[in-house]
Amino acid sequence: MAPLQVAALIPKHAESVIFSNIEAIQAVNRELLSHMETKSLGDTFLALAPFLKLYSTYANNFEQACSVLQVCLLTTRISVWLGYIHAYPKVFKPLSYGICRVCSALNNVKNFKAVLYDFMLH
Repeated sequence: MAPLQVAALIPKHAESVIFSNIEAIQAVNRELLSHMETKSLGDTFLALAPFLKLYSTYANNFEQACSVLQVCLLTTRISVWLGYIHAYPKVFKPLSYGICRVCSALNNVKNFKAVLYDFMLH
């Protein structure tokens, strides 16, 4: 997120709505990976179960994040920046690939929410 913050492509309040608690989720993901490399899957989830609620907070923010993102795409510097990406695809190919992956992940948030809910029930 640091490059986005440095570039100031979207307002701070929009950034906090769109990305919500993503930094906390990244920390949990690192811990999950670390635990899974050294412990069993069951032990890993038992140890980190309280932190998995962070994912539901992020998923529940999906609709509001999409609404704010749509406004930002129309009214902020990010729209100009994305225009450069489309105008010079060879130069920005790695970056546009990353953006596509992020958009794909956002589209899967609703599915992730259902999977996470199912996981928490069992």
